[in-house]
Amino acid sequence: MLFDFEYCGKFYKSHRPRTDDPSKQKTKSKCFEYYLTDLNGIKHRVCQKFFCLTLHITFPVIKLAMKNCNEAGMFVGVDGRLGRTPPNKTSDKIIKEVKNHTQ
Repeated sequence: MLFDFEYCGKFYKSHRPRTDDPSKQKTKSKCFEYYLTDLNGIKHRVCQKFFCLTLHITFPVIKLAMKNCNEAGMFVGVDGRLGRTPPNKTSDKIIKEVKNHTQ
């Protein structure tokens, strides 16, 4: 089953952490909050590890979804998993020969 990036984009938000002293604030720091909904549709905030384990994904997948989401939370990037042929794939010629042999 392929991972649904659009689904993932709906359950996190990012914001810059605020400090008491603006001079101590880092320029590129961001905080991420992760949410999962229960059966009643109520959102519950969860930690990153629990979010990843519940959806059975790793953090780089979440980073890809965050990087390629628009303001509405929809995934607009290109899914880079498709297009590579596995090294152990049987060639079409051999498959055709086997089909002809069995018929």
